[in-house]
Amino acid sequence: MIAGGKCPFTDALIAKFIKEGHRVYVLTEKRFINTENRNVFEYYYFPYTSDCLTDVLDSANPDVIIAMGAYDPCYDWNDQRKESVRYLAGMTNLMMVYSMHKKGRFVYLSSEEVFTDSFADNITESRPPDPSGARPMALSQAEQMCCKYSAQTELDTVTARIDGLYDIPPDSNGVWHRAGKMCLETLRTGKITANSKEWFSMIYLPDAVDQIYKLAVCESHKLPLYNISASEEINGTGAAKIIANEIGNTAVIDNAIGYGHRIVLSNEAYKSEFKMTVANPADKGLRAMAANMKSRKNVFLNAESAFNEKSGGFRRSLIKFIKAIIPFIETIVFFIPFFMLNNRAVGSLYFAKLDFLLLYVIITSIVHGQQQSVLAAFLGMAGYIFRQMYNRTAFDIMLDYNTYVWIAQLFIVGLAVGHLHDKAKVIKQEGTQNTEYFKEQLSDIENINYSNSRMKNLLIGQLTNQEDSIGKVYSIVSSLDNYSEYEILFYAADIVSKVMKCPDVAIYTVENSTTAHLYSSTSREARKLGRSIEYREMGVFSKCIADRKVYINKEFDLTSPLMARAIYQDDDPEIIIMLWGLKWEQMTLSQENMLTIVSYLIQNATIKANKYLGAIRRERYIPGTDIMMETAFTDLVQAYIRAREHGLTECTAVCFDIDSSDSDRAVSVMKENIRPTDYIGMFSDSLTVLFCNAGDEAAEDVMVKLLENGIICSMYKPKLEYV
Repeated sequence: MIAGGKCPFTDALIAKFIKEGHRVYVLTEKRFINTENRNVFEYYYFPYTSDCLTDVLDSANPDVIIAMGAYDPCYDWNDQRKESVRYLAGMTNLMMVYSMHKKGRFVYLSSEEVFTDSFADNITESRPPDPSGARPMALSQAEQMCCKYSAQTELDTVTARIDGLYDIPPDSNGVWHRAGKMCLETLRTGKITANSKEWFSMIYLPDAVDQIYKLAVCESHKLPLYNISASEEINGTGAAKIIANEIGNTAVIDNAIGYGHRIVLSNEAYKSEFKMTVANPADKGLRAMAANMKSRKNVFLNAESAFNEKSGGFRRSLIKFIKAIIPFIETIVFFIPFFMLNNRAVGSLYFAKLDFLLLYVIITSIVHGQQQSVLAAFLGMAGYIFRQMYNRTAFDIMLDYNTYVWIAQLFIVGLAVGHLHDKAKVIKQEGTQNTEYFKEQLSDIENINYSNSRMKNLLIGQLTNQEDSIGKVYSIVSSLDNYSEYEILFYAADIVSKVMKCPDVAIYTVENSTTAHLYSSTSREARKLGRSIEYREMGVFSKCIADRKVYINKEFDLTSPLMARAIYQDDDPEIIIMLWGLKWEQMTLSQENMLTIVSYLIQNATIKANKYLGAIRRERYIPGTDIMMETAFTDLVQAYIRAREHGLTECTAVCFDIDSSDSDRAVSVMKENIRPTDYIGMFSDSLTVLFCNAGDEAAEDVMVKLLENGIICSMYKPKLEYV
């Protein structure tokens, strides 16, 4: 399960795990609009602080949880103080739910931002962070939380601190690393401002993804924290010059002042435990980034979109301001008609006792609450004094205690009514919030139920219909029982081809632990190594065979198969299965395991056949010789002819007409000039040789050797047809 929003980093992790045959779930706070990865098994759209995360983990039951952490786009760090609180709350809840789940490994992704000071040496995992600022402090606290969980509990938590992660940005909004900002500055201004005294390290996104994958799927690890770094230091002007050379027509300006600053993480602890190779050094990655951004210059320099973004922000601020002042404007505007009514009511026979200003304050308090009731009371007070000054002086009004009683009445009534309004509004909002909360809970339950039903149906379908299911594989491999003992290895190649979805499969039999001879194949491409190979001289291939491992041709060596595995007897390789026509996406751990399973199933059938043939050897061979009897030899040849008709092998059977007095010497010469995979037998009282994976030229070579040894013979092909 990957906990993080959509970004190139998340997409790369998803692609890596899916390619290696894993099922991927995504937990994110932000819903993807028409951009969901169809290879992801399930998306869960919940805040990291949601109470539903317990149900989510119980539903998905993940073996590994990867928290994107410092690289999660769900967090907007413009207001770092506010966002750091939300970040730590989400991480705390995620860790708590994981601890309740009590299964699998938790991987937290941090960055080099947790360090602020300059260090002359590479920073190891043992050095404590020294964060400065709200975001680095939040990242550091999350690191400490994961390390404490690892130290104080039995939970398997590990932190991957990535040093200088960078990638080719999709657009100007995706530029976050200093290298991307340098490229963007170059495209905008034609110059780069850099600091020659600032030293840092950079690691390309695909390289970081490979190391995170190793850390996530390893059986065990020694440390709770690892630095994932290229440990290849480069300064600001060095990076700027690489970018300038790639883009062209760019001036590099060095603005170095004061002391230098160096932050480079050490990867020695990670390298000592895991094999780490950096396929993309800094110069190669920077050139690729600069070339890509240069080719898509218009995407990064769209001034109109930037202007629209700024103007849109101004419009939003203006709308917010207008909404805030509308109640004040309403209070002032509606005061005018009530003031006029109050003036007309003075001296009226019917309305003299009606206080329109008090009515105005009450209505305003009912509509807008306490805040506007104060403004309405002040306006009412001003209107009352102004009306009294028609007949009295201001001094008389100030000395009249009725004035103060009326003003007190105005404020008391206004504040009391406004308070009741605000209280009723709060109660209504709480009721609405509770209703929305329960609606969300109901919606979450419905989503989880739908997800569970969907996964149940998918799993049922996998068990019953999936071509790669164990039951399906076993049913295919068990079809070997339908073939004779001579035919098992022929059709084993065809079965491997079907199970592995690979059109080019070859099976070699091993002789004397040094040489392997071709036995069967499914295509011309699978036979490209020839009829015999010295597999002990094939470097990494031979080492994997000796170590009983599956060989995967990661270097794409054209002289080696793409994948291979041996079948063993008494710890020695007896049969080697080679796959040539695999697609790149098939060279995964899942396919490796599948080849291992198929090999074991074929091994069982092969051992059974060899035991049977060994038990009936006396019935197959002429006593005291290596010459097969006619019945057994005919069955063997028929098996080869059937396999040849199915395109699984090449063969030719040739009879040698030899005088009976020279037969013993002829057999001796033949045995010296044929391969161990060829057979000698009797057919129609003639000495016959079955040349496996060979044509007529092999028979001609044997006849020449016989003639050289003074054995007069002629040869002809027996009348053996496909049965």
